[in-house]
Amino acid sequence: MLLQRFVNYQRGYVTLLAALIVIAAGGMLVEALLLWGGNRAQSARVMQQSFEARTYANACAEEALLAIIEEGSSSGSDSFVQGECAYEISGAELERDIESTGTSGSVVRRVHVVAQIEITVGEMGTSTTITSAIWREVADF
Repeated sequence: MLLQRFVNYQRGYVTLLAALIVIAAGGMLVEALLLWGGNRAQSARVMQQSFEARTYANACAEEALLAIIEEGSSSGSDSFVQGECAYEISGAELERDIESTGTSGSVVRRVHVVAQIEITVGEMGTSTTITSAIWREVADF
């Protein structure tokens, strides 16, 4: 009788231990799935912000090209719903460098544009034409 109780207790402990191991493994699996899903959502958000930041940098570079044609300011900025951008124009008379920065959230993207220009003096006055523009994304200026 005593031996029978001892064997029953051992079976109970083995069953309890097996159940705890299965529950722990299931919990780790659920936690891993939650972390994986969270990382995917965060990666998608960063990718979206990166795309927006590049778009904002390009928008400010285009504003800078217009400023060159219209003989506007040598720097400027703009704000958008999700971010902002800024640009600076430098360079010689017939070649201008544009440094444009776009920001969305914590993501910053930079575009460097080298613009070749042609200045024509005619009866109607002076006109500026951009003959070529080379765009490059850069890590830093």
